[in-house]
Amino acid sequence: MLAFSTEAKLYNTSYKILLPGVSSDPRDLSHDALIDKNHRTHDIFHNPLGHINHLSHHYLAAYSFGASKERLQAIYDINAKPQRPLPPSVGTLNEDNYDQQLGNRDAYTSYLKFFKTEIDKRGMVDAIRYWTFLDGKENMLARVLGSAIHPLIHFGYAVEFNLPSIAAEGLAMAACSEDDLVHFTPAAARFYDNNNGTERIADIITKVKNDSTFKGVVKFTDKYKPVAVLGSFDVAAPKIREYVAQWNFQDPQKSLRELYTQVMLLFSTTGIRGKRAELDFFLAHCLTSIHATYTILPHFTPVQAESLLRCHLAMTLACYVACGSPALEPEVLANYKPIGGVNEEYSENPWFDVINRSILVMKDSHYIKVIRALVLGQVVFGEEEKKDPNSLWLKAAQVTLDVAEQSGENSGWNFSGIGFEETWNHKL
Repeated sequence: MLAFSTEAKLYNTSYKILLPGVSSDPRDLSHDALIDKNHRTHDIFHNPLGHINHLSHHYLAAYSFGASKERLQAIYDINAKPQRPLPPSVGTLNEDNYDQQLGNRDAYTSYLKFFKTEIDKRGMVDAIRYWTFLDGKENMLARVLGSAIHPLIHFGYAVEFNLPSIAAEGLAMAACSEDDLVHFTPAAARFYDNNNGTERIADIITKVKNDSTFKGVVKFTDKYKPVAVLGSFDVAAPKIREYVAQWNFQDPQKSLRELYTQVMLLFSTTGIRGKRAELDFFLAHCLTSIHATYTILPHFTPVQAESLLRCHLAMTLACYVACGSPALEPEVLANYKPIGGVNEEYSENPWFDVINRSILVMKDSHYIKVIRALVLGQVVFGEEEKKDPNSLWLKAAQVTLDVAEQSGENSGWNFSGIGFEETWNHKL
């Protein structure tokens, strides 16, 4: 196993979003009745396909934006409806046999109990670090980025709000998730010690877009496009592994800034044509998970941080290939005109309009999570743009909410692949 040390601070502070509001008091959220009820009664997978219980994500995101208690109760009620009860235990798991159920979603309850014990023993952050970076056949880091990166997203909420129960859920979810990403990245960050690449992520994305190797890996007719890419062990995996190794990794803070910014651009500048906007569902997860990465990265060693960031880049490139490798067009986003303009009440700071609108979107939990990632991104990484009304971070948030509000009862997210011409040839 990887040598483990509890002394692992890359930097001492990270920015947290917590706006004043009816709900945003300094109380200990570990005693929040609704968060606890979800933890005690619901499975983390809400259907046999492995789709994730997003209740805590939606609830905590709205909480951080100052949502009222009534709004939080409504968020709980809506999100609780499709959830399944906790599955029966498959037996007691411990350090001797925990690996026997890896990848088995039916083992969630048993893993949850096991990781709660681990957190009690090690502490929340050290338990996350220890189990994420096990150096063995468990492939836990790959599993943390499995299940559409939701275990990593869970870790972000756990650390940001100091919720050990959420951390236990995230670790249990990771243990139950697939480890396909292990084929897309070298086994450990040690590989890069004397082999650092020379390329920026922006240049790597251009190479991926123009690489004919990926032709045919995913087709427009594929229903689950990321699954097609992540299952391409012989074609997509070695090429993405090669591109990940080409990244000129600097120190963790600089490289996090680069990756966070490029993920924002991939998500927001690839799906606007004329007055029509299509936002890729899985690139949205790359964005919300890089927000989580920002939150937890200070607690990792430099080697661990590099390993996580390179794995995240691998998943981001896989999602980019899955949606058809669309062109990035930041100038189109910069010129985007929000539908209906900006509410005059918030003309002094249009971000307040964005935040208020995101709280009101109840049909899908992903939108408010994307907005939080964009808010944080501009605060931390967009210094030169903060007073610019054409800030790409703000424009990305505005187009996201326009998609949410204009899509009616549908989710609004694109699953068909924004890089495929067939998507755009379909008339709405």
